[in-house]
Amino acid sequence: MKTTYDRLLVQTRESRMDRKFLSLFCADSFAKFSEIELPMIKIKSYFRIVSSYNGVVYLYDSDYETYLWNPSIRKFKRLSQALIDRRGLLARSAIGFGFHPEGDDYKVVRILTFLRRNVIEVEVYSHMLEAWRRINAVPPTSH
Repeated sequence: MKTTYDRLLVQTRESRMDRKFLSLFCADSFAKFSEIELPMIKIKSYFRIVSSYNGVVYLYDSDYETYLWNPSIRKFKRLSQALIDRRGLLARSAIGFGFHPEGDDYKVVRILTFLRRNVIEVEVYSHMLEAWRRINAVPPTSH
């Protein structure tokens, strides 16, 4: 007897009356299960799903605002402003999202590579502390 139900959350391009929607599909049959309205503060901005873990979705919009969203309990939270500002600078970013079981905390890791300065900076957001902090880390590189 199956006790869990796997669903796929898919970012769709459709929007109706300035409202954005995501579609939920059954993972086994790919049949559309339901549609969920995204409770964005800035409805007209572009958004992207970065990652999800355990039902919590991490996403950002075109203004680099970042959000955590749990659609099953209808909680939506805008994260505080990241410490490292990349606006106006030529930079590549890599973002990761996950859960740290020992600290019982959701974390966001943001790695910025500033191309002209050849500098890499790393910061981590803690959901429990509701804050970003810079860390001294040298992420692995691939060429």
